[in-house]
Parts: sequence; C-alpha cells; structure tokens
Amino acid sequence: MGKIKREDLLQLWVSVTDFGETWVEKIKELQERIDELKKAEDYEIIREDLEDLIDDLDDLNAEIEEAVSDAMDGSLSLEDLSELFKDYADRLLMLEQELIELELEPEEFGGEYKDEEEEEEGEY
Repeated sequence: MGKIKREDLLQLWVSVTDFGETWVEKIKELQERIDELKKAEDYEIIREDLEDLIDDLDDLNAEIEEAVSDAMDGSLSLEDLSELFKDYADRLLMLEQELIELELEPEEFGGEYKDEEEEEEGEY
C-alpha cells in the first residue's frame, strides 16, 4: 500500500462526516467566531466558558492531527480513521453547539434586545 496523502485524508473527512469542509477549515471558523466573541462588551460573563471551549477545540484538533499522522505513516487503517472521523465530527458539532449558546448568551443579559428583557428575566 502506498503512502496516503493528507489531501486524501481531508477528502475522507468530508465524505464520512456531515461537514462540507475539512476539520482544519471548520476549527478555524470556530476559532474566528470565538475571537469575535472576545470583542463583545459582555465578554467577561462568558470568559471562562469560552476559555474551556478554546481548550476543547485545541485538544480535538490535536487528536485529529495525531490520528491523521498515524494514518499517513500506516499505523492506522483508513477504516479505523473513518470511524474516528465520525466521532471527531460529533464532538466538533457539540463544540459548535456550545459556541452558538455562548454567542446567544450575552444577549440574554440585556444586550440589544431591551424589549425582550422583561420576558427573559421571567425565564430564570
């Protein structure tokens, strides 16, 4: 069996996950959204959660890169890598969901939606 190229593994990711982009592109997108959140005036409210999310994203990226490296040097089969990719994609979706919740959270504390403020206070 010949050497597996990184490009082939990027294609494998797209074919076995629900993402239309590679993990590299998706993680970069999430990191950019996190950077935008850091600029928000309500950042302090979500700082700890954001830092945890950044750590989780970095850990996931490192795991994916390690698996890709193992596959490229032949110590991990493509079948095993496909299964790992599915697990990694699920984790990436969960992290994206956490990010979406954090993106919405500052608004719950009286951001731009002053009209809804009274309704939201009743939810807690």
